[in-house]
Amino acid sequence: MKSLCSLGQAAIALTAVVATLAAAGPAAAAPAQPAPDAMTNDSPDTLRVVNYNTMLLSKWMTLDNSQFANQDRVRAMLDNGFLDGQDVVVLEELFNVDTSKQLLNGLYEKGYRYQTRVVGASKWSGTHGRDWDAEHMNGGGLENGGVAVVSRYPIDVAEQQVFAKGCAADKHAQKGFAYAKINKGGQVFHVVGTHPQATDSGCGTRKDAAAVRATQFKEIDGFLSGKEQRGEAGSTEPVLLVGDFNVDRATSEYREMLTQLHATDGRRSGEPHSFDPKNNELARIRYPDDPPEDLDFALQRQGHAQLGDWAGEVVRPRAGSALTVEGRTGPGGIFIKDQVRDLSDHYALAASGRFPKPAGQTWKLRVDNVRMTKGDEQDGTGDDLYGDVTVNGHYVWSVARSRSLDDKKFPYDLPSVAHEYLTSGDGRFSLHAHIVDNDGAGDDDLVDQTVSWDAAKDTPGTHTTTLTGRYGAAEVTYTVERA
Repeated sequence: MKSLCSLGQAAIALTAVVATLAAAGPAAAAPAQPAPDAMTNDSPDTLRVVNYNTMLLSKWMTLDNSQFANQDRVRAMLDNGFLDGQDVVVLEELFNVDTSKQLLNGLYEKGYRYQTRVVGASKWSGTHGRDWDAEHMNGGGLENGGVAVVSRYPIDVAEQQVFAKGCAADKHAQKGFAYAKINKGGQVFHVVGTHPQATDSGCGTRKDAAAVRATQFKEIDGFLSGKEQRGEAGSTEPVLLVGDFNVDRATSEYREMLTQLHATDGRRSGEPHSFDPKNNELARIRYPDDPPEDLDFALQRQGHAQLGDWAGEVVRPRAGSALTVEGRTGPGGIFIKDQVRDLSDHYALAASGRFPKPAGQTWKLRVDNVRMTKGDEQDGTGDDLYGDVTVNGHYVWSVARSRSLDDKKFPYDLPSVAHEYLTSGDGRFSLHAHIVDNDGAGDDDLVDQTVSWDAAKDTPGTHTTTLTGRYGAAEVTYTVERA
């Protein structure tokens, strides 16, 4: 399992750190609405999340300014397509300020208009990370924590927490987690993006590093338990824990982690390992002696609504052509120049699932009134009305053409609208009005339009909306309640 620093050393070049962290400034505000690209996941019933450890190292972390072609790799990440069409992307190792900004701003242009700041970082000028709603700084460090969450949909709440404890090189970084409460068209869910303690010889044994991780998992669990107890993360809202957990899926620590976090994992496909020095060119350069491990996860927290068919695929993003990189071959290794196509020393994890249908989904709708506010009245005597108003295909008002209502002058209420409640088992209603002026030779559509209501996106209560046609308009007032 790799350490945060390629040399595995706890010694830090302080002056370089200060220079790295100096790039600060006010963040640009995100617009009210996203501008998704053509690959957006528009389905309201599904959720797609990608996790990616970017390996965007800062100068001091390699102790020799080895950045492994950060700029070229970021350009290739944005061009590859594996970050397109998602709802949420969780990123780790955003340590290098300039190229991390390059990636975050590139994702912003791809439609990820809602972004947290990077955990443990000051505000970065020229980026779009929203201010934290709360900060829980249990620990500290000279380097940022490298984690950010970006979304196509509004982040209603954003918080950061820095772990109290770390060891070896990681203790000099403000490692922790970013929390985001996200609203996708009325489907509320929660994401914790994290990058816990790496296994590092500076920690002692592997067991010592695992003990530090266990304290960090306890912090995550305590944070979420507090939100659950305060009703800030409801049982009907999925909660995801996403990141490079530095825990190998093949070990007993993986099972212990799931227990600590009260989490479940989904089906797995794709590459057999998310960190693979045997096959991944960058991982092989940096960690030639390390074994392959499966370290990246998208977990679901128990006690909350579970996404159906939740599954993850480990995908291998590659550059279209070879990139020239320079860096160390491993701890104490030689400085080399090589050509690679892998974009990071980790592969990406793409996870997806279906939002559950809420329990007790039966709703009822009543049409309270239909008021004509605009009409034809070409002859000055009023409109001669016929047509129908339906809810999910059920008639609540209907007049045949042969029985047209004579000389109706707007504004006026349609007479004899049925006010009984109609129910829907899936929480969806379609209210359609087709109201026509009988002009004899050529009838005129006054209103021909539909309004929809969906329990997954819309609020119950009484609503008034305007429906229109070529020659007229009507105000429709209706009430929706849980049955």
